[in-house]
Amino acid sequence: MRQAYPSGIRITAVPRRVGLTIVGAALCLLAVGAGSALPQVPAGDFFEAIDHPAIGYHSVAPSDRVAQLARRIAAGEQTLTRDDQTGYLPALLRALDIPVASQLAVFSPTSLQKEIISPQNPRVIYFNESTVVAWPRGGFIEIAAQDPRQGVIFYAMPQQLLPRPSLIRRDDCLRCHYSHATGGVPGLLARSVVTGPRGESMPFLGNYLTDDRSPLEERWAGWFVTGLGVFAVFAALDRDDDQDTGAVALYVWTWVGEAIANAFIWRRPRVALAGGLGMGAFALPALRR
Repeated sequence: MRQAYPSGIRITAVPRRVGLTIVGAALCLLAVGAGSALPQVPAGDFFEAIDHPAIGYHSVAPSDRVAQLARRIAAGEQTLTRDDQTGYLPALLRALDIPVASQLAVFSPTSLQKEIISPQNPRVIYFNESTVVAWPRGGFIEIAAQDPRQGVIFYAMPQQLLPRPSLIRRDDCLRCHYSHATGGVPGLLARSVVTGPRGESMPFLGNYLTDDRSPLEERWAGWFVTGLGVFAVFAALDRDDDQDTGAVALYVWTWVGEAIANAFIWRRPRVALAGGLGMGAFALPALRR
């Protein structure tokens, strides 16, 4: 299997109605994205509990899918074929029943192998419901697996040709994956990180933990998708309206409603002012047609 990397996306012109849909949904973010933060989940209660006898993170043999595969390889019950270009990656994905179509490409150097990760050499990530596999070209394979008793267990797989490939447990991953960001237990995390042209992290421009605790003002992509969906459905239902009067009415209602909500309900006057001016720049010309 050859490694697939993202290619450039060609953007073509869009019809006026679709353009209005996208602009309207994007501007809705200015007004809607300032809601109150969700309740925070206390994390400190779990620290130092991973070695409790009920969990036994360091004392009990794991039973996750990667540990089971490692035991089968050690016993000679299963082998993994090495590919000349991508090493053991294709065989490992097949053995763990992870679809190649799940691939993500991450170019920020936020891994144990950050020295070799860049926009030109991203770390590709594959996953299913219980296991995550990641690999930057030129490095070893990183694996995280959900154990039903112990939580997430971390492994590394060298890419060198060996008589019998090995899956090595790596507890140094816990430096990032066992913290308040993971709820005080060994786990996975996703961050929204601003990067420079070489992929380097630029946390002073934005560095957000993205999970169910994320405040609404950090969830711009979610609001964009929601708003885009609303406007797209309305545009499809209103396709016989040549003047777009229905779409304009919906846009104006959103403009006024969100400005009032931010100003008087959510107590965010600056957001109300910014959203009101931004959305108004499109609403007023549409009303004058």
